[in-house]
Amino acid sequence: MAPLQIITIAASIAGVLALLYVAVFGSRSLSDWWRERDRNTSTKPSTFGPASTLHNTPQSASPHFINRREELDKLQSLLSHESRHFLISIEGFAGIGKTALAQASSTALLSGDLRSLDRFGAIIWISAKRISLTSDGLTTRGKTQLTLDDLFTTVSIVLRREDIRKAPQGAQEEAVRAVLSEQRTLLIVDSQEAIDDPAVLSFLRELPSPTKALITSRQRLSTSYSLHLDPLPESHAERLIDAECHEKHVRLSEKQRAAIVQSTAGIPMAIVWSIGQISAGFQASYVLDRLSHLRPSDDLVRFSFDGISSAIKGTEAYQVLISLALFSGSVSPSALQYVSGFADDTPKFQELLVRLSKLSLIGRDLSRVETLALTRIFAFGELSDSPRADDLRTRMVTYYTQLTANCGRWPTTELFAELYRRA
Repeated sequence: MAPLQIITIAASIAGVLALLYVAVFGSRSLSDWWRERDRNTSTKPSTFGPASTLHNTPQSASPHFINRREELDKLQSLLSHESRHFLISIEGFAGIGKTALAQASSTALLSGDLRSLDRFGAIIWISAKRISLTSDGLTTRGKTQLTLDDLFTTVSIVLRREDIRKAPQGAQEEAVRAVLSEQRTLLIVDSQEAIDDPAVLSFLRELPSPTKALITSRQRLSTSYSLHLDPLPESHAERLIDAECHEKHVRLSEKQRAAIVQSTAGIPMAIVWSIGQISAGFQASYVLDRLSHLRPSDDLVRFSFDGISSAIKGTEAYQVLISLALFSGSVSPSALQYVSGFADDTPKFQELLVRLSKLSLIGRDLSRVETLALTRIFAFGELSDSPRADDLRTRMVTYYTQLTANCGRWPTTELFAELYRRA
């Protein structure tokens, strides 16, 4: 190629590049444009779209999400643009899968398979969880209390808003409310029951539109739309066991598999913990024996009732709870009312049942009081240390003696078994 042609082509390319520079940068120098770009991206939240959604959702400790399709679909509907609910709670017993469902919901929202109106510009995860259960035992977080200031700090970090962190303490809430009103933001607060600062829940109850909040809690909240989680049915518990065994390279016999299903009562955390124990090197027979003879001091029980004992100990609800330890299964409200010492105060007894139900310590159907095996183990341990244990046992004997007397039949073993079932 001739030198003149090379010069002509080079000049043409230079002209095109010059036009592109003016179109993109204007009259600014490249260094000035870069500094301005850095300032903008550090203060402005991202626009809508899955690729630009700001979030800090943690990865799930267990990769297996089993049999919550109906609940997940319901949750996605509640979080949609059309839903008028802005405060939604996932509630249920410890280890039932509340956190896993919240994580699955966040993952689905980040997948991009949503209408533009249903997308969130940011998903902000705030955890108040004090302890976690792993195959190595219980682990405690360094910071055990979550305050409103912690929530504001997390919001400012995820949204990259240094102005919120630098604002005077009294002006931070106003600044956070302002930024949350600018775009659809989802606040996920995990383990709400562990939050002692009432200002946090008060803030969540008064969120500005279009922001929403999703809460996981062992307690039922009257001011939110509550999504209750029940234990896994047997077939899905088996699926979770199979998935965990495959993930952790654990082999179980059909008998051992069935024993884990029976002993864990459909609690996902108990299943994951059990397979984790075997994967860590414990013999399956040893783990199954521990599940069958759990004690109040065991890690699984301590995790399940973290904070519950201190919250109700010494109260009338606590007296009803420890009375449940005297029954091997479900019990009629009338029997529990008499044994717990509230035979003459039905309204008070009903209030106490509702409180225990809100704490996920008994079932929601109060026509027959049911508890999980873990709850009975916890209640039995508390009963053993209670100075009222003898009084409760005496009332139980009196109750069944009166039932026998009213029955008009000779007190045989079969009669006592029948009365026990009726109670």
